[in-house]
Amino acid sequence: MEAAQGQAAVAVEERQPLEAFGAGAFKRVFPMDIDDTPLFSARVNEIGANSVKAREKLQVMLAGFKRYKEALSALTTAQAAFGGCLRELYDGGVADDVGAEDVRPFTDAMADVTEYIKLLSCQMDDMSQRLQTSWMDGMFGMLRDSHKQYERRQADMEDAEAKYLGLKRGSRKDIADRAEAELRTARALAVDARFEVVRKMTEFEARRGHAFLLVLADCIGAHLHV
Repeated sequence: MEAAQGQAAVAVEERQPLEAFGAGAFKRVFPMDIDDTPLFSARVNEIGANSVKAREKLQVMLAGFKRYKEALSALTTAQAAFGGCLRELYDGGVADDVGAEDVRPFTDAMADVTEYIKLLSCQMDDMSQRLQTSWMDGMFGMLRDSHKQYERRQADMEDAEAKYLGLKRGSRKDIADRAEAELRTARALAVDARFEVVRKMTEFEARRGHAFLLVLADCIGAHLHV
């Protein structure tokens, strides 16, 4: 009888909203329902899918950064080599009709352009490194880990609940107490994992719009300054 009453109390507790755990504060900060409901699970899956798409797009963008940087590097090497050939030709007195003083403004201009392109290449490299560090290695990794942890804790809680509610009437008290303790622990860990996935996903939703827009602005600014 005591085991059955304990089971009923735990089942009722599970149906209570997260306000019992201080969820009201979370709802004022996070723009989503964080109760353990199908709506919350759907929202988590939706943001998870959005993060996967964003990661795939960022991978394409980083590949574009790499190709562009390699092309800029090749261009600076070719320009520097061509400018050196011109200086060597006209400084060596081979073309006496056009002296070094006449050619120098052009070769100096080429050298300036080469330096500007080097600077642009460095800026592109810096932007790609920041995206790699803050997003590919940072945000997306944390999102993936928190989502996996959430799913794992939810599964553990469901297993613990099934084990507890599956106890037969008349089970030994120590067995019922141990199953109830395991269920309470699993539920607490699941709540923590739910809060953590909300934190990470809300940060992702808040950052992704302005972060990628800032990358575009930086790219435009770098080219305009060149």
